[in-house]
Amino acid sequence: MEKLEKLLAQMEIHLKEMTQLLFALRKELRNVERQTTVPSSAEPQVSAKSPTNETLIVVEENARQPEKANEELEGQVNRGQLLSPMVELAKRTPGLFGSKEMKELLRASQREWTEGDDETLEYVRVVWLCAAVRCRLALASSEPLQRLEKLLSSAESAFAKEYAILWRKQQVEKEYFQPVPVYADEREGTAIAVVEPAVKKNEQALKVGRVALSVGKNHKVSEVVIAAIKALSSVQPPNPEASREIYSFLRQFHSWWLGMPRTLKPEHEQARLRDVLNALDLLTWRYKMRSGAVTACVQNILSILKEMGFKEIYVPSGRKFDETLSPSKFEREFVRSNAPPGTIVGVIRRGFVDTSGTAVQKVLVAVSR
Repeated sequence: MEKLEKLLAQMEIHLKEMTQLLFALRKELRNVERQTTVPSSAEPQVSAKSPTNETLIVVEENARQPEKANEELEGQVNRGQLLSPMVELAKRTPGLFGSKEMKELLRASQREWTEGDDETLEYVRVVWLCAAVRCRLALASSEPLQRLEKLLSSAESAFAKEYAILWRKQQVEKEYFQPVPVYADEREGTAIAVVEPAVKKNEQALKVGRVALSVGKNHKVSEVVIAAIKALSSVQPPNPEASREIYSFLRQFHSWWLGMPRTLKPEHEQARLRDVLNALDLLTWRYKMRSGAVTACVQNILSILKEMGFKEIYVPSGRKFDETLSPSKFEREFVRSNAPPGTIVGVIRRGFVDTSGTAVQKVLVAVSR
């Protein structure tokens, strides 16, 4: 049943896209007809008088009014229809859009758009919100994000000529963006990704965006965070709640990546590595995720922590939880399970000790009720 619903949703989106294409084609055909129509040599006998310039102007204006009305109507339909597939995408992908973006997008897709600069500016603002959703997940790649990129390109077709939203890396020009330094392998000053879109009108910046620029060197923690972003974004969420949590962690990972060159100190490196590890372990435990990319990322973090002198606390999985286990190293959370009560059935969060044997992070085990 769920598969059929997804197929029906996809068909609905494709039908809306076909409708948009038909409107665009009809508009192009009308333009071609105007350019190729040859005026008749016979002059209409509408009056005994010679027509004045004023009369001609009135006739021409009256003739144009139906065409202009049709174009305005098409513009109204196009804007709403161009936003509707984004609404469907947001509904099918919980967590991709925030509540604010979702509310604005839904309202905009249902309104009747009219002509005028204020209306155009409002439409640009709504599309900017959608572009900002993509930019906040700049390093992530998933089917919904790829779909969002295509829908953004379609939505931009309804802009007035003087407006543009700059959300692609290829569109970066320094006068429209503030730099955000990030660790990367690329040479210093290279644009890595747009992390907040810019808006321009007639080549003037209406809203300055932000672009991640390489500082000319990479960092092991940054590499781990980027790998975690790519691994996690490749996971197919098993349910809506998992989708919400995955996109929430992806945004968190991006914020860590953007802040590293300014805030990451050597004494904080192992803590940030554990933050990433804890997130991946929690999602894997909670939603029973099976991902080779996530597993590889976890193993890499464990290797780095081991090299830094941190040892993972051993957990006797499958055995009864021993009440004498040190509370400075062990915590437990009771869960539903078919195992006998009191049995350790999994690890929700790994624990670590430093070279002196002091716990820097307690292990959190799942214990059967």
